Amino acid sequence: MDRFRPGNRIKLLRNGAEYFPALERAIDSANREVWLESYLFADDASGRRIAEAMARAAKRGVKVRVMVDGWGAKFYLTPALERFLRDAGIEVLKYRPEVAAWQFRSHRLRRLHRKLVHVDRRIAFVGGINVIDDMNTPGQKPPRLDFAVSVEGPLLPLIAQTMQRVWALVQLV
Repeated sequence: MDRFRPGNRIKLLRNGAEYFPALERAIDSANREVWLESYLFADDASGRRIAEAMARAAKRGVKVRVMVDGWGAKFYLTPALERFLRDAGIEVLKYRPEVAAWQFRSHRLRRLHRKLVHVDRRIAFVGGINVIDDMNTPGQKPPRLDFAVSVEGPLLPLIAQTMQRVWALVQLV
């Protein structure tokens, strides 16, 4: 995308305290589809909260797809949480799960570091917040800051399209 696209409604979300409630509300309002991409999806309070919202959506007949990075998933997406997602009817894909520490290949450095969600092509979330408890501690020096935005408007088809493209590529591997 190489030009400004007017007509979008964008709201800044500061840290997990603003992001996760907005994301959960959007998932709970889904009627057709929820797509989520994240480098990390942790089995912690935030991860469980979003996993449970997606399971509720899947139970309503919503198509739910989650893609996580294969390297990040090794350390954060526990087998129990992955099983919970799959048992709920959620499709889970891992981007490049073949990373082996003892065998360096430069193409393996390409990771899925995007944090994207779209719900019914109606609202999307874009930013830097993984699905993991926000580690911002009040008074922390220096503070840890993380942001995302919610997007509504003409950008939604483009966001959905880029997510579908990566999903299709990963399925081929």
